[in-house]
Amino acid sequence: FRSTNSVAKKANRDAEKARKLAEKEAEKARVAAAKEEEKVLAQTARDAEKAHKSEARDAERARKAADKEERRQVLLANDVQVRARVAAEEAGRAARLRAEEE
Repeated sequence: FRSTNSVAKKANRDAEKARKLAEKEAEKARVAAAKEEEKVLAQTARDAEKAHKSEARDAERARKAADKEERRQVLLANDVQVRARVAAEEAGRAARLRAEEE
């Protein structure tokens, strides 16, 4: 009877050790999964930040291009106005010269 009892106790001890080992392994797996999830979330955050910075750079480039085009249009309009004024002045001088000649 004693040997059966000691065999049962040993089996219980072995089962308890196996249960504890399984718990430790499960905890290790849970920790590893949490770390991996943290890595993925951090990478996602970095990717989002890069995308935001890229969008901000693109927006800044577009704004600068629009400003440059606006300045070009203003200069072009000024140039047209100056040419029109010079042409009007020349036409006025020519008209005065013709009037003086007549």
